[in-house]
Amino acid sequence: MRLPGRLNCWIFIVSMVSLVYALIVLCAITGSFVIPWADDRPLGLRRVLLNDHRRMSSNKARVNETDNETQSADAKRTESVDAETTASLLPSTVGADTCSWRCNAHAFYYMWYRSEDHDGAWAHWNHSRIPHWDAATAKKYSQGAHVPENDDIGASYWPQLGPYSSLDKGVIASHMAMMKRAGLGVVANDGFPSRYPPGLHDPAGRNDSFDPVADLLLDAAWAHGMRVAIHLEPYEGRNPMSVRSDFQYIHEHYGGHPALYRIPSTHDGASLPLVYIYDSYHNTAKEWSRLLSPTGDTSIRGQKGLDCTAIFLWVEAHHRVYAYAGFDGFYTYFAATGFVYGSTPSNWPSMNRVAREAGIYFVPSVGPGYIDEEVRPWNYGNTKDRREGDYFDEMFNEAAKMQPKMISITSFNEWHEGTNIEPAIDGKLSRASQDWPSRGYLSYGPDPDFYLKRTREWIERIFKPQGAIIV
Repeated sequence: MRLPGRLNCWIFIVSMVSLVYALIVLCAITGSFVIPWADDRPLGLRRVLLNDHRRMSSNKARVNETDNETQSADAKRTESVDAETTASLLPSTVGADTCSWRCNAHAFYYMWYRSEDHDGAWAHWNHSRIPHWDAATAKKYSQGAHVPENDDIGASYWPQLGPYSSLDKGVIASHMAMMKRAGLGVVANDGFPSRYPPGLHDPAGRNDSFDPVADLLLDAAWAHGMRVAIHLEPYEGRNPMSVRSDFQYIHEHYGGHPALYRIPSTHDGASLPLVYIYDSYHNTAKEWSRLLSPTGDTSIRGQKGLDCTAIFLWVEAHHRVYAYAGFDGFYTYFAATGFVYGSTPSNWPSMNRVAREAGIYFVPSVGPGYIDEEVRPWNYGNTKDRREGDYFDEMFNEAAKMQPKMISITSFNEWHEGTNIEPAIDGKLSRASQDWPSRGYLSYGPDPDFYLKRTREWIERIFKPQGAIIV
């Protein structure tokens, strides 16, 4: 007689458990509440998500947007700031937005710009016109500095954001969002390891410490699903042994940040920080092999906290010897075709064969054009007209033929040399002064995002089918 009662009890328990489970699933799907025991995030963070779920969902949607929406500059900056806020609360989920195939596309990015409003003084926008080395030739051209207060900057294009400060968090975030929309995944920044090592300076005597903004860049990149590579600039006395110290510095100061871009070394496949070494030819291949060859007497290979994936700059034909000096690859940087051997696409097939023979990476560099006449007014012979995007298309097409693992873009924002793909506005005029007449800036056309969109088209065409090499 007790069996039916027991059966009824079990039926009731099973029914209640099923009902509770159904409610949990329904609430989880609709986002009505957070299930505490299913969430391994800190309790404080779970409360933030619970109390502000609707806003956070909106922000997360913006972080993971499809990247093809057209927005105003103000909206983009707002989006970037919102994304940065979201990232600070959800570092694991935002960072998990890996750059995938975008990580094969790198852009050289410059953070040397300063504005009077933000920093108290101008830098780089007020760049001086560099005199020609021949005194007679120098007399034929204008000299003196540009005057940003008169809308006169050291560039042939006017940025959509205006003459900004590279230390402005909003600007950095906006730039990361722009590059992501362009299909780019890696920012190759020239400010590492500290721009420049203590007591040293660049050839012009500058020593701008980069450390205060390094974390800002890394955090902003991570918030937008971007990564950061190092573009190691020359400085006084730079040599392979000082670069060894630079590599150690990179590991010690930035190695723990998830946004630091790493790829497999061509020596042992270890996932290591990627370092482009500009003007690497200032030292001999033999000197570099001491550092980069596994058998070198000061070798970094296989040493934790030192080893990096090192990429040299191939400029002249005879630089092929560096491909056998222990480097992991080479790049070409210059956007002016024909300027040097390495920037001449007709030479790329030969260079590509060297890369394959040596078992290293070939990272061709492509650019939208070149014009530096606002800082080198005598250098018009190297100007490369953009031809409404055709120049860019031709360089990209030649690079694609090499079937490279990676491509680098020169540049996102090197405004002085006119290689910028950062949005620029149409129809801007400088104001006349007693020293300088008014001048008009060059234009991308009616769409400030023209080159961002063009970049994405090519990157998707080349890399989207094959995935990424990031590990």
